[in-house]
This record gives sequence, structure tokens and C-alpha cells, in this order.
Amino acid sequence: MASCNSCHEPHTLEVAFEPCQTCHLADSAQNVRIARQSYDGSGDVSVGIRSDIQNNAALLLSMVKDYSAQVAGVPMIHDASRFPYFFADANGDGAIDTEDGSPVAYAAWTPRSLRTTFSWKLVTADPGNYAHNPEYSLQLLYDSIEDLSGPLGIDMRELGLLR
Repeated sequence: MASCNSCHEPHTLEVAFEPCQTCHLADSAQNVRIARQSYDGSGDVSVGIRSDIQNNAALLLSMVKDYSAQVAGVPMIHDASRFPYFFADANGDGAIDTEDGSPVAYAAWTPRSLRTTFSWKLVTADPGNYAHNPEYSLQLLYDSIEDLSGPLGIDMRELGLLR
């Protein structure tokens, strides 16, 4: 297992990409492909694994929102610029609900929506997930998408995702 400073300069944390090019043909760390298969169902293996992670994360967030509206019965809005990031949209008008001039935090969590949203947040909080542990990131996303697919009536086979 590599240490942090095998990739990062220890004083600046700048990534030393040149050693990666010994094995990986890419112009940046973001464009390194770790497998010759598509995990996001696109079939595109000409892009870095980062793209698969980002696509699956976007799909999961969309499914979390659909689940909140369709199954939990309370639509939600995600706003990455404001904590706690998820807000109520009880009337489904696309605007964050307010109470006394303050945004209303989303509170209609179910165990499933909380579990899958936590996995989404864990993966997306690390901008270097494609290098730090892409296999784990892809697995968390896949399992969370699979967890929501049943209640939403989505056939996992049709999504074409790989573990």
C-alpha cells in the first residue's frame, strides 16, 4: 500500500503525476483509467475512472431526490453551498421551504434514504476519490443505487452499471 507522500509532495500536498505515467497513459491523474470496463453504464472507457464515479454519484443523488419525493412523500433540494445541504421542498415547487426567514432542513429521512445519502456524501466529499480508493467509491455508489432501485421500480440491469 502506498503512503500519502508517495503521490503527494509532503509539504505542499501537490500531486507528483509523473511516476503514474510509468504505467498509466493519461495527461492528468483525473484521466487515469484503472479498468477496461465501464462502471457507469456508458460503455466509454476512453475517459478516466473519475468520470464513472462522478456519473454514478450524479445518478445516486437524482435517485435520492426521487426516493424522497415518491417514497418518503417529501421532496428535497440539495444545496452544496449551505449546511445541512439537504432542505425540504414540501410543496414540490423547486424552492427551499423557509420558516421565519430561514431554510427548513430536510427531516423526512428514512433509514434507506439516510444510508444512501451518507454514502453519496462520503464519496463526493473526497475530490481525489478516483485516486485514493476508486474501487470502494464505485462499490458504495453501486450498492446505494441498488438499494434505492427496488422502491423506485428501477431495473438495475437496464442501468448497465458494474460493481
